[in-house]
Amino acid sequence: MLLDVTKHAFSPEHKLHLKPSGASPLTATDLSRVLDHLETLDALAFPGEFSMRLTDPDLTVTMTQGVLVADKPSRLDRALATWNAKIDGGCIQTLEGHSSRVAGAAFLSDGTMVTASFDNSIRLWNTMGRCIMRMDHGDDVFCIAVSPDGSTIA
Repeated sequence: MLLDVTKHAFSPEHKLHLKPSGASPLTATDLSRVLDHLETLDALAFPGEFSMRLTDPDLTVTMTQGVLVADKPSRLDRALATWNAKIDGGCIQTLEGHSSRVAGAAFLSDGTMVTASFDNSIRLWNTMGRCIMRMDHGDDVFCIAVSPDGSTIA
């Protein structure tokens, strides 16, 4: 848990380094909390240099000029890409499959996405951005909604 197990070093150069202390791990959830906090800071308070040593997964994440990089490939690669896209406005991934304009999108609780398009179809995409199901409709589909439990798409 982040609050009680980290050693952190602040310096006049706006550097922030977090590493585990004792037996408690620093996890991907802890990294997410730190990044959520960093997003709330104005430019003057934002650290110019940041690193965080995680124990689960076993890696170090560093930030230089707002760009996050892990020292080895991991399950966090998509999360880091998402952060970097928020900062620089870049594209994380392009989903290819619809042949006309996409009019709506909704996310299910498991991270899958459903899209509605003027190509008369609804598509379900897995978390890797691959179309796993196509549902044809008789006309353009203008919007899409998913029930809270994910059992119904309308």
